[in-house]
Amino acid sequence: MSMVKLAAAQFRGTADWQENLKTCLAFIADAVDQGVDLLVLPEAAFRTRQESQDAEANSTKELQPLTGPFVQQIVDATRGTTLTVVVGTVEMTFDPRPSNTLVAAAEGEIRAVYRKIHLYDAFSRKESERVLPGDGPLSVFQVKGFNVGMMTCYDVRFPEAARALAVRGADIIALPASWVAGPHKEAHWQVMTQARALENTCFVVAAGKTGPTRIGMSAVIDPLGIVRAQLGGEEGMLVTTASRDELESTRLALPLLQQRRIRTELDPLPAAELSASK
Repeated sequence: MSMVKLAAAQFRGTADWQENLKTCLAFIADAVDQGVDLLVLPEAAFRTRQESQDAEANSTKELQPLTGPFVQQIVDATRGTTLTVVVGTVEMTFDPRPSNTLVAAAEGEIRAVYRKIHLYDAFSRKESERVLPGDGPLSVFQVKGFNVGMMTCYDVRFPEAARALAVRGADIIALPASWVAGPHKEAHWQVMTQARALENTCFVVAAGKTGPTRIGMSAVIDPLGIVRAQLGGEEGMLVTTASRDELESTRLALPLLQQRRIRTELDPLPAAELSASK
């Protein structure tokens, strides 16, 4: 029986990328010790953006490209291991705004990159004012024979994103997040992460930040939408397993992907087209 060991880690994060890197590397070392195959770390693990008056957290002076030390030290930490790490960073771009970017690293290399498509312009926040809209790609890569797709935080509110990954073969969706606390926000997170797993008969590995302004609640959810393991508001890492047999038996009993009669576009609209439609 083909098995994969999954982990999601959550922490508060600071405005200091070097402190956050130490935390990420500690989780990576722990995951390696536990024989984890896929570790998902939070969105923007590079730094935690505090309130608008926190000038240091909002500064762009320390931004790095993917070749910078934050990403590269995480990539290097996978060398000589069987671990794949998905981590969120704040990527320097040619635009004044950075990208909200996910990187999948394994065997000392970057295996996949995803730039957040749906920006958090909701609940009185405006992520698009400080982050460059991404265009994906909505693609999959392999971890121990399982196809893994990536999406970020607010993407989970858009069923098409997860569906596009599932149609492209995803068995597991890695979902780094930094879910802002607020009225009903914990319920939204719970409902939507479970729905995305169930409607696409995929495992979802969701890793969030915690702290006074973030909810935490990292979780692994199975293809029937059942929470396999979940953290609360504490810092830490959860570890669980998934099998090919349970994935295939769920898809045999509940063949949703084969029974679809309504097709949707699988590629994101260009950022320029989105801007023009506002």
